[in-house]
Amino acid sequence: MPDPIVGLIVRCDDTGLGVQTHEMWRHLNPDVTVVVDMSKLHRHAPQHPGRYPGAVVTTWGGVNKQFDSRMAVGMLAECDVIITVETWYDTQIPELRGTAVLYVNAELYGGEAADVYWAPTSWRLTSTPVDTITVPLPVATDRPYQRGIGLLHVAGKQAAADRNGTATAIKAARAAS
Repeated sequence: MPDPIVGLIVRCDDTGLGVQTHEMWRHLNPDVTVVVDMSKLHRHAPQHPGRYPGAVVTTWGGVNKQFDSRMAVGMLAECDVIITVETWYDTQIPELRGTAVLYVNAELYGGEAADVYWAPTSWRLTSTPVDTITVPLPVATDRPYQRGIGLLHVAGKQAAADRNGTATAIKAARAAS
């Protein structure tokens, strides 16, 4: 039986989702990568589509919109498995032939449909679908720190209500020094 064709939807900005999806991309090595350029919504946030050589790049207009690139949808339609984090960006993606895997950040889960739900930790798992599987997020242990020394807190960009814990990590670092 041949290996499944895996598609991954990624962000190309420096937000938490940008960092999270880039690490998934680096570790999963998907067959198809669709890059979501957020410049229509975040005009001043730098976008880095070059992080994903050979990927299909599409802009996106916001909630309940579709990808601006029909090629992006066409490429994902050829996949056996399609993975995204938090949202599908395009409402028709989970209806394509592939198994739709939604990687849920529990604090923002909004009821999106999927065939399979993954979460990075068991934290707040009760706010996700009952069949959600804990699949730890790949971590960049190869950079920029020495493994086993210190603490790595990936802040990305400041998140609403400090949901990424940056203020808490700063307080902890100050208390430890």
